[in-house]
Amino acid sequence: MRRLSSILIRLRVFLFTFGCCSCFADDPAAGNPFNLRTRQPSVNLTGLGNVSFPITCGQRETQQYFNQAIAQLHAFDSVQAEKSFNFASRLEPDCAMAWWGLTVTSLENPKLAMEFARRADNLKNRVSFRERRWIEILVEYVDQDRDEKSRRLKFLTALDRLATEFPDDVEAKAFLVRQFLNNRDAGFPIQFRSAVEALIAQVEWAVPEHPISCYTLRLWGTEQPSRALGAAKQVRQILFASPPALTAAGLVYSQSGQMEQAIDCFEASAVAIHKQMINDRVWFGDVSGSVENQIQLAIHFSRMGRVHEAITLAGQLIKIPNLDPARVAAPPFESSTMLLHMLASMPQQSLSTAEAGQKLLLELLLEFHLWDQVIAVDESNYLQSTNPEITAHRIYAIAVAQFGRKNVNGFRQQRGKLQTLAERFQPFDDNQQYSRNLRQLVETYCEELNVCEQILVGGRPSDVIAASTRIPPQRKVVLFQEIGKHEMAVSLAEDLVRARPQNFGAMSNYAGSLRLAGRDNDAAEQFKVLSSRFQNADANLPIVQQLTKQCGHLSANDPPRSSGAKATQIRLSAESFSLQDRHGKAVSLEEFRGKPVLFVFYLGAGCPHCIEQLRSLAPLKEGFERAGIAVVAVSTDSVEGLVDTFKVTGAADAIPFQLLSDQAETAFRAYGAFDCLKQKPLHGSFLVDAHGGIIWQNVSPEPFMATRLLLSEAIRVLSLGDELPFELVRSSP
Repeated sequence: MRRLSSILIRLRVFLFTFGCCSCFADDPAAGNPFNLRTRQPSVNLTGLGNVSFPITCGQRETQQYFNQAIAQLHAFDSVQAEKSFNFASRLEPDCAMAWWGLTVTSLENPKLAMEFARRADNLKNRVSFRERRWIEILVEYVDQDRDEKSRRLKFLTALDRLATEFPDDVEAKAFLVRQFLNNRDAGFPIQFRSAVEALIAQVEWAVPEHPISCYTLRLWGTEQPSRALGAAKQVRQILFASPPALTAAGLVYSQSGQMEQAIDCFEASAVAIHKQMINDRVWFGDVSGSVENQIQLAIHFSRMGRVHEAITLAGQLIKIPNLDPARVAAPPFESSTMLLHMLASMPQQSLSTAEAGQKLLLELLLEFHLWDQVIAVDESNYLQSTNPEITAHRIYAIAVAQFGRKNVNGFRQQRGKLQTLAERFQPFDDNQQYSRNLRQLVETYCEELNVCEQILVGGRPSDVIAASTRIPPQRKVVLFQEIGKHEMAVSLAEDLVRARPQNFGAMSNYAGSLRLAGRDNDAAEQFKVLSSRFQNADANLPIVQQLTKQCGHLSANDPPRSSGAKATQIRLSAESFSLQDRHGKAVSLEEFRGKPVLFVFYLGAGCPHCIEQLRSLAPLKEGFERAGIAVVAVSTDSVEGLVDTFKVTGAADAIPFQLLSDQAETAFRAYGAFDCLKQKPLHGSFLVDAHGGIIWQNVSPEPFMATRLLLSEAIRVLSLGDELPFELVRSSP
């Protein structure tokens, strides 16, 4: 009987392996980097503008998803557009235009785009003449035999002919505008922008709420942002469900000097991100532009003096585990600020979300002279990182803070660490340019710290400070003040205000420089302007405390604030459940309240990939226990079937975690680990904190296998606690 039982188990494993590995084999997009394609996006035709692109299809829902995808494309959200096109293709595999849409969203992957284009081309005889023309010109465009320039220009010409051939087809004009801009971004400039503006105007006249306003942001946003203000207002009003479009509108307002409107757009984007997380049951990091928007919101809070809110947002980013391949660009501060002064024009290696948050936090603390907070955050785990760039920033920041606190020994200790770090940098085989940049960055920091050392021993190196091209202007102001060259500090601070007129930090430092120079009346006048312009600024910042001793208080002590950091909710709540363990005992989510837990959703004992995942977790049992993290595996098996999980592993203690049965797949659905169209469960991993908030999740056709990294990142993130390790009021004036 034992032998028969063993044979049956192996047979079940074989059959399930075949099913598990082939359940997505009919999807030609297998291997596409967007794992979210297997889950149903919500249909949300409100907040995405008005798009109507009639196609040949048999279901109303297919047309809805297609229209939504077109709107998302125009609104800079290609990931969500890909999801919507994909779901339309899965609703109706014979819908040619659904495959056309997937081709458009896959152009950066030529092999995949060609596969989709072939699908569309094979089905073009089933659609209208207009749709055939759309398909034919795209199929010709993805042909890689010609050079890129000729392909792009020919595609542009084909779209122009399409718009002429079908004058009532609004989307032909919209895609023509899109291609003009795509070609420009690829290095082929637009000859007549007035012609592009005319096309946009035609679309807006025909469909007043069309998302083509986004293309006006692209057309003028960086060069003449004032010409895109009308489009930014339109985006804010009609595209309130599109995070990337709202972020783009916020940047246009920012570049035009309208900071409050910019913050309003960034906050609206944060709200849209959270709604999308709830509607589609996705994690914060899976929403297009979520991290970039949070960085922009933090930067703009700091520019308006709302430093505590900015720091809170940076802290939220640091609490995101480094478990995903997604990388973000370094925070785009102005070149006059400290950490990015030298590398503003140099190629940089992208950062993880947590690393971007660490860099952002250090930048904020240094800009506002929060020396006590720099030391406090260094004593916590907030700056824990193996990235040499973050290490360099951290050591430099601590040295500057110790210099500001007049702690000579502490300063010299950090200066020595930085000098040692500079000597250790060797070229990386895979990225020598990045290595050179890192070395140059550290050498730049060392140059400034050498000046600080001269000041500490009584030197007055004003000529060295003035001549340095490496020390950022904002730091030069502080150094001039330290050596008593107050008029030089005032002059430089005034230049910074001219360059950054809508920046609280620049204006407050200018007022402080005037005060230290003995120009009390000028300082009071400048503080009056500061007080009226930045009424929401934090009154307990060191520079403000210093100024209020002489000039009075800010005009509004407790001004009404917008939702601020509260609008940026980066965690979903874990859904309640009640499931049975292998002994038939009911287990609910509430039993885990008060301690973190890792839920692993797996597809039963018959899935070898799932068993491999559970086996990879087994050696980490003690590590999870020491960290106080419970590990619970949720299976699609019945209660009786849970026993097979132990049998398949070959030892009863090979899976030393609690197993729960979800044969009805209710928890799989509630947590979003489910393919709604194919009605099949998916692999899922969910790290939940003690309060029931999902810190991180991964849902995919394949199980998450980086289990050791998961443990280390879980320990790092959970050690940070709920609050930052300091308060602004701790800093000494």
